[in-house]
Amino acid sequence: MRRFGYRALMGVLLSSVVFVSASVGQEATTAGNSAGSIVTLSASKVADFWLTLQVKPESQGVEFHGFVPDQSSLDKLSALAGADTKGVTIADGAPSAYAAGLAFALDAAERLAEGRIALRSNVVTIKGVAKSEADESALNEMSKSGVPAGVVLALLEVSAPKASEVAPAAATGAAPAASAAAAQAPAAASEPAASEAPTQTDVAESAEAAEPTAGAEVAPPTVPAIDPNYAFKASRVAGGTVALSGAVPTDPAMRYFGVVAGSAPTTGLSIAEGAPETFIADAVGGLRALMKLSDGELAFEGGKWTLHGKASSVGDLTNARAEVAALSDTGAWSIELAGPAPNDVCRTQVAEFAGTHTILFQSGSARMTDESRGALKDLAAILEQCPDATVHVEGHTDSDGDADANLALSVARAEAVTAVLVEEGVKDTRLYAIGYGETVPIASNDTAAGKQQNRRIVFTVLDEHK
Repeated sequence: MRRFGYRALMGVLLSSVVFVSASVGQEATTAGNSAGSIVTLSASKVADFWLTLQVKPESQGVEFHGFVPDQSSLDKLSALAGADTKGVTIADGAPSAYAAGLAFALDAAERLAEGRIALRSNVVTIKGVAKSEADESALNEMSKSGVPAGVVLALLEVSAPKASEVAPAAATGAAPAASAAAAQAPAAASEPAASEAPTQTDVAESAEAAEPTAGAEVAPPTVPAIDPNYAFKASRVAGGTVALSGAVPTDPAMRYFGVVAGSAPTTGLSIAEGAPETFIADAVGGLRALMKLSDGELAFEGGKWTLHGKASSVGDLTNARAEVAALSDTGAWSIELAGPAPNDVCRTQVAEFAGTHTILFQSGSARMTDESRGALKDLAAILEQCPDATVHVEGHTDSDGDADANLALSVARAEAVTAVLVEEGVKDTRLYAIGYGETVPIASNDTAAGKQQNRRIVFTVLDEHK
């Protein structure tokens, strides 16, 4: 065993399972790469593509969070007055109808004085206050005939702006006509057939009140009383199917909740009056957040919402918090969300680092290219998130040349990687440089491609050294 400023172990086999490996060039002139070359990485692929638009009141702008497929889409967001796009990331994985859904969402945002629009895959939800009565009418018309092909408008809850002074009645004394505000309900959602996109949402409008006779008193509209015992619950265990129970206000809402919750059974739900006005929008946001958690529970009881649970990754935790970010501002929410342990976060991010970075050395030596040294700065930043974890840096070679020389080379390269990490602030007591030489191949050494795979650095993040 050789002792340096960090721990170095030569030729010692570990009983632990290797978590992630990063390709490393035994020569800086392997196929497809040359010494000093710059590796351009493509955008990460996102399985769950989403974007939220928070239209702030009093013309304070629009705040965006989520993903867009390209710079052109990001430029469209930035073009809106007062746009805040710091929370937007360019990523791969957008579904085919995402661009049409984004254009539809931006058009709707232009007609809101305040509110929230969410685009998830090809599904759009809109909730807020229109800028004017004309904008409210335009949004309602968009819901009926302006939804692009392949896009689903799952929820539209837009109220009219504050009413202006009512014009005086005509000389005849006739009272102005009174009408109830149009109430929007979510789509009667069902799982679409595999060969076709889901149908557009059915928007249910309340009937217009009858016009009173001249001089007659206009009775105030009847508002359903809120039931203080109204209750709803959704729970998920170990990433399994969501269990739904309790009351919902309408049959379309019941079916839509089932779709949002991953086609969850709705047999535990019943239809009942007494839900608050924002119940549907709050439930949808909470269910979407719950779907990001591996374990958790969403509940409405005593007029208050609660959401607690744990996400299996930092990304899922961030997405879950984004789903309820606007809802939690209402004061009717209590939210407690936890993520993975710091060491698990490191394991995940080190795996991503290993999959997107190539570390190159000069042929036959432990001298790294400048690009490889720069990449290790990113790895050091990742390891800052788990200061108590131990990291094994393992060097491997192909079978060309003398076995003892390969063993020494693998140790030297592992030590070189570890030395750079120490320079970048990682404590030397956490790092172990280990050389295996040619003894642990992962591919055949009979081909150039196999040899290239065998020349590698492997990072193993452990809770403690073993």
